[in-house]
Amino acid sequence: MELSAAASTYCLWKSWFSIVGACVAAVVLLALAVMVPRWMGDTSKFVPATAAVVPGGDTIAQSGNGGNQWSARYKVTYVASDGKTYTAFTESGTSYPDRSSAAAALAAATGTTRKLFYDPADPAKTTAVRNVENYVGAGLGAAAAVAAGSAVLVYFLRNNAVFCGLGIAADASSVLFGR
Repeated sequence: MELSAAASTYCLWKSWFSIVGACVAAVVLLALAVMVPRWMGDTSKFVPATAAVVPGGDTIAQSGNGGNQWSARYKVTYVASDGKTYTAFTESGTSYPDRSSAAAALAAATGTTRKLFYDPADPAKTTAVRNVENYVGAGLGAAAAVAAGSAVLVYFLRNNAVFCGLGIAADASSVLFGR
């Protein structure tokens, strides 16, 4: 199926706008893949510690899913490699429908232990998950690859009438398969 001059021009402009948009998205995502892990900080050298949950935590309201949900924020103490005891706060990772449920979970956790990671250079800096910045960077890098791949796909399909949304008639197979 041969395209008219107007349809061909439409497809060309539509394709190039898509290609440029996908390339811009790929560049932005790639820049974020490099910069976000740096902004988040390097936690690869953090060391594990077992922290005891002590009284003094609180509950936190979180908006989402059509209303407020609650989580428990544990107050924990741990002994670092320098022999000093440090205090930190860590989230429960569980959402509760009301404040009383979160408070009950907080009370039940007192006296238990939780795993956390701290920076040996500054033992007051803690995190619940180590190396999360690498996963964020990898996810953004993958998204950049998908955007670049879609730009390449659009480039190769730019003269295809079915791809442009034209000629989705009975003879679409002739456009796709050359028959």
